[in-house]
Amino acid sequence: MEARENLRGSGILLSISSLPSPYGIGTLGREAYNFVDLLGDLKQKYWQVLPVGPTIFGDSPYQPSSGCAGNIYFIDLDKLVDEGLLEKEEILGYNWGTDESEIDYAALHQNRCRILQKAFERFDTNAQEFQDFVKKQSEWLEQYALFMTLKTDNLYKNWSEWPSEYRNPR
Repeated sequence: MEARENLRGSGILLSISSLPSPYGIGTLGREAYNFVDLLGDLKQKYWQVLPVGPTIFGDSPYQPSSGCAGNIYFIDLDKLVDEGLLEKEEILGYNWGTDESEIDYAALHQNRCRILQKAFERFDTNAQEFQDFVKKQSEWLEQYALFMTLKTDNLYKNWSEWPSEYRNPR
């Protein structure tokens, strides 16, 4: 009789947003790697995360604006400092919330977009790796960029409330 591999294992459910961070919300940065190492040390097999797509109204991870794009809140700002796209002092100059036990999504949205815009302005969009990504992901990326531009221009209203010429831009 053949021995069957034991498929049982234990793990934890923890949202990326719940990881420690001085910037208002957990990210896919150093603390995520530390958490994975901790799980390994504790002999845990699984880390179940909530969906990591971009959120809009209500910031529910179960109602993302894209099934392909990632949530900008989960971008590690310290990594952008390491890559020379931001200065630490720039990041510390923003309000990331005053209560470490709660996420201030209003402050996070306003300030995260501002600081990421600074990083983007310093980013080399002509870099081959970036161009390859854009080309490979063009099937969804262009439409998502258009949608988010229109969403922003229409003050984040539901698309059904946009002017008719923007509801179906094709």
